[in-house]
Amino acid sequence: MLPPNLHRPPMRPQALFLCQRLSLLIALAVSAMLRLDYASGDPQFCTTGAGCDEVRTSAYSTFLGVGWPVLGMIALGVLILTMLYAQSAVALKRNALLSTVAGLVALGLVGLQLFVIHAVCSLCMIVDAAIVVAAIVSWIRAHDAAKAESPAHEAPALRVLWAATAVVVAALPGFWKSPKAKFVEIPPEVAAWRVEGRVNVIVFTDFQCPFCRQLHPVIEELVHENAARLEVTRIMTPLPNHGGAEPAARAYLCTPEALRDRLSDQLYRAEEKALTPAGIEKVVTALGVPPETFRTCLAAPGTTAELARHQKLAQDAKISGLPATFVEGYFVPGADADRLRDAVARSLSGEQGGDVPWLLVLIASCLGAATTASLVAAKRHP
Repeated sequence: MLPPNLHRPPMRPQALFLCQRLSLLIALAVSAMLRLDYASGDPQFCTTGAGCDEVRTSAYSTFLGVGWPVLGMIALGVLILTMLYAQSAVALKRNALLSTVAGLVALGLVGLQLFVIHAVCSLCMIVDAAIVVAAIVSWIRAHDAAKAESPAHEAPALRVLWAATAVVVAALPGFWKSPKAKFVEIPPEVAAWRVEGRVNVIVFTDFQCPFCRQLHPVIEELVHENAARLEVTRIMTPLPNHGGAEPAARAYLCTPEALRDRLSDQLYRAEEKALTPAGIEKVVTALGVPPETFRTCLAAPGTTAELARHQKLAQDAKISGLPATFVEGYFVPGADADRLRDAVARSLSGEQGGDVPWLLVLIASCLGAATTASLVAAKRHP
């Protein structure tokens, strides 16, 4: 009779078993996050300003009119079910074949990002990598099962537990409420405009833009409350469909810095029909700028070059709508007053990154509980 320890299966099958399941469930959870980002005009999970935006808004973000995250969730659901109920060598091989198809599609999507879109979505890469890992492990498991005299069987209760875990991790992102202000990877071109020792509010703006006008009083209020610590930098981004935006932007650049806040306030509040070269000159000269000096500056090549530098910054930072505001490490799209106040408050308090990502903690806890249950079961019933 063999010693009791020789009846126990080696650790490799259990490790492979858990590796495949965890890979697929991680891919499922991240796909659920991407599905919400794709459906929202204000992504909550993938970093704004990074490659995620380019991938999400590219012509390759859908297949036959369906977003890749949705297709991914469907495919992952099929893989997880076939994996959970693969209790024979034949079933494991079938799961390996399906996993191979999914892995090849994942590799194709990686190539699409690298060589066609020329941008990388970090969450997409996590999904693709997890699917490829699961595919490789599925073949190792199928190979081991084909050589074994009696493939290992799993208790039905554990299969139900893993299936329930898959449902939970796919559903959790839908209940997540992110902080008002989002911590992002600030483009280096924008970071170069920071003033050290101050909390920087760098806003891409257009004096004729209605949403920029809507956000202006909020910025003024924040400056009034935190004048000693806040530094506001306006990046002139006149939109081509706003006739008065470029003359106003040139006027701003030709006004001494000490007077720019007062000029901005008047330009934002002026009627749109008053944003003409003559109307704008009247506002600027009323602030004490000599008319001849102002006109000379407007026509100077240096002013044109400075305006082009502002516009290139917006292009390099991939600003797609106005206003767009960076507050230290936070990004506030549009005229979202609550987010702007939240971003300033967090930056003034010294927060770097905001709330603990409890969503990730919950998902990790669910996966950890299922893994622990499997390990305990394997130990009790080898």
